[in-house]
Amino acid sequence: GYAPVTELTPTVWERVIAINLSGTFYACKRALVDMVAARRGRIVNIASVAGVVGSGGGPAYTASKHGVVGLTRQLAITHAAQGITVNAIGPGAVQTGLRANTVRILGGDAPVMRGVGGDDAAIKAITPAERRGTVDEIAACAVFLAGEAASYVTGHTLVVDGGWTAR
Repeated sequence: GYAPVTELTPTVWERVIAINLSGTFYACKRALVDMVAARRGRIVNIASVAGVVGSGGGPAYTASKHGVVGLTRQLAITHAAQGITVNAIGPGAVQTGLRANTVRILGGDAPVMRGVGGDDAAIKAITPAERRGTVDEIAACAVFLAGEAASYVTGHTLVVDGGWTAR
């Protein structure tokens, strides 16, 4: 999903869309069955900074995350009157095991992820905070969006990126 469009295979395109966008759609669809019946609920989707700006991460990833943002907004409009909020978090560069696992799985193909995962020097160059976020920082945002303090917040993508998209 990180290759340029001219090199991206249909198989990779479809897999990235299936995981990132279709997976989010089906999870929301199932959760909304119970939430609509209860007339309350909170959905917090995981998008990306690539869902609110263009990204060096490649067309499949960027399109899938823009789709998550659009789906989040649409569901928020549809279900707000039922007491259901639907929001997303758009993480920037976050320190996780994802990059290490990707390198382990993809081997020589992993360097094509430079635009998304980036090395530490690249992260410092694009992020005013000059560091990666932590999973705890992302989790704290999810807890907020899922809680009562955010009961009037819906259709929003909370970008958590150390200032990356503020430039």
